[in-house]
Amino acid sequence: MYVIPSNGRSVPDPVKGDFLPKEGRNVADTNYWHRRLASGEVVLKDAAPNQKPEEAESNEL
Repeated sequence: MYVIPSNGRSVPDPVKGDFLPKEGRNVADTNYWHRRLASGEVVLKDAAPNQKPEEAESNEL
């Protein structure tokens, strides 16, 4: 799934070990990202044009 941070938010990406870039990225469909969606920290978007989907990781926090 492709997510972008809500305005002004710094959202850690536990798989990459960095923060979600403001343009967003493909992330694994895990409970961690569903909690970020529910809290309003990130917004679900359609994949960016020409964006290669990354391997889905099964790491959940």
